[in-house]
Amino acid sequence: MPVATYTRVLLPHILPEVKRIIYLDTDTQVLASLEELWQTDLEGNFLGAAGDSAPYMHRKLGTWHSMFGDQGDNYFNSGVLLMDLELMRKYHVAFKVIKEALDTAQIFVQADQDAHNLYYYDAYKRLDLKYNYGSPLFEYEPYPLEAITILHHYVYKPWKDGVLEEADSLVLAALNTYYQAKREADELLGKWPDKISVIVDLRQNERADLKRCLGGLLYQSYTNLEILVLTKGTLTKQQAEFLAKLQPYHRLEIVEASQLKEAVAKASGAYVYFLNINDLLLKEDVLAKFYQVANKGADLVASDYQRFDYQTKMIYWVNKEEQVAFLGATNNQQYQRELGELTGWLVKTSLAKECLASGVSEQLAAKLLRQEAKQVAVISEQLWLKTFNK
Repeated sequence: MPVATYTRVLLPHILPEVKRIIYLDTDTQVLASLEELWQTDLEGNFLGAAGDSAPYMHRKLGTWHSMFGDQGDNYFNSGVLLMDLELMRKYHVAFKVIKEALDTAQIFVQADQDAHNLYYYDAYKRLDLKYNYGSPLFEYEPYPLEAITILHHYVYKPWKDGVLEEADSLVLAALNTYYQAKREADELLGKWPDKISVIVDLRQNERADLKRCLGGLLYQSYTNLEILVLTKGTLTKQQAEFLAKLQPYHRLEIVEASQLKEAVAKASGAYVYFLNINDLLLKEDVLAKFYQVANKGADLVASDYQRFDYQTKMIYWVNKEEQVAFLGATNNQQYQRELGELTGWLVKTSLAKECLASGVSEQLAAKLLRQEAKQVAVISEQLWLKTFNK
């Protein structure tokens, strides 16, 4: 663990004039007022803390806690602490915790959290789980979101890729609460002034993995998104239920239509990004990189991509120098693959609507867009994964 992790031990001396604090880990999310927590009577204890998921897990496995044995039920999570700094200074506990950590570090499992549990084992006030509700606890002791004051993402981290694929319905709600809060914060800060309408093409539905594809979208650092899921109306019950769970938190609309132009017509963003349901954005900053290039004057931005073959179950890629090429003549053979189809393109919405409304077939739409774009750019970096069914 980083040395900075232990800084909380020294808070009584880092903040010498402060009597009491609420300490929060950086992977916590405050969902309700902290006033009730702040006013909690510690009853002479050094700190207040809520339980950890470890005792639940050990009971499920029929084992004892690796450090505390059959007394492991008393183990707390140190990611949220109500600390009486005045009392800690009086008894010089910071230096005693550090000494204990140095003496016992070789048996630690959770680093500074174990140090806190060893020293404050019988000298802390047990808080309700709602003040530090870890994401794994949905499996063991489910709380409704509205009952949680502080949500702690210490397992299911919504800023990591693939997290939606592991999530059940309760965890999914927690993750989406984070995504919604992040988008609202970015809007208040004016971080992404231009909305991007992402059209997810679900018309080819045979291997559709909504959690995989949409998970790659929802954890993007670019949060000003509108998601239009294009379907011929052939959603399975499971897919419909999953989308219904997302809609309260996101600007997500299901467009039942047979043609791509009908989804493009509904786009309200400054740009449209095209993505097939079986494809996947590989990094959290993919749409941010596309936008940065478009913001330099490109009407159409494409990028290189990795390839996944369903038959061989292999991913193919080529290492390339990460650079951006602004093209004058868009029929440059060097970028024939990247500019061969709409999937993976970011296009100015006005241009996309004009071209697709002209009656051009989807097969020829890519060619027409290249011809009509005043400036085309290609990012050589492989930013997304294209799936091949054959």
